[in-house]
Amino acid sequence: MDALKIDSDEWKNLENVLEEMIPHYDNINSRMTFGMDKKWRKILINESCNKEVAVEIGSGPGTLAMMLKSEKIFCVDPSAQMHKIARERLKQAKISPEKFEFITAPAEKIPVSNNVADFVCCAFAFRDFYDKKKALTEIYRILKNNGKFMILDIAKHNNIYGTLIYNYIKHIAPVITGSDAPKMLAKTYNAFGTPEYYADIMKETGFKNVQIRFLNFRTIFVLSAEKRI
Repeated sequence: MDALKIDSDEWKNLENVLEEMIPHYDNINSRMTFGMDKKWRKILINESCNKEVAVEIGSGPGTLAMMLKSEKIFCVDPSAQMHKIARERLKQAKISPEKFEFITAPAEKIPVSNNVADFVCCAFAFRDFYDKKKALTEIYRILKNNGKFMILDIAKHNNIYGTLIYNYIKHIAPVITGSDAPKMLAKTYNAFGTPEYYADIMKETGFKNVQIRFLNFRTIFVLSAEKRI
């Protein structure tokens, strides 16, 4: 059982904050990471090559989804407003919407059939899931055998280093971005587990070849795993 869950009220507040961020979503992320978020997302983009069906959980305004290389892409997000922005972005970028399917749903209950996806990913969204253990069970369900799942997110550390990251998000990021949104994100970081913690839950769920890779002086992590039956 995953003891680290976001409180239901806090999760609802988070949804509201994320929707308020929509007009400046990418700009805030870019400022917080000094533009490095684009480089980190390329890890997931490259992994999507030669994967027929990809699913992005917490797809937001489509920042990553529209760059994935898979033939079919499911965009799953609890916010219909995020999907609306994503569709507008595809139109502006003159990207055909035919290979995209937008699904308004939480990560804990994905209305996709079993064994559909060759690749599932989430970029800076896993931290915000209401019930991460339940979400991992859903992700495992929708993956095909030999399918791969990857998380890209801020790394939590249960030491002074984690405290420094938390204080950066809560106190410095709002100044850099000119927005109070990071203060809410700091709350989700505070309730977040370490990459090792979620790696253990993945193994309990049935995932194989679970690996952790740290980036940017261990402030960012990529957690990858495979479904092998």
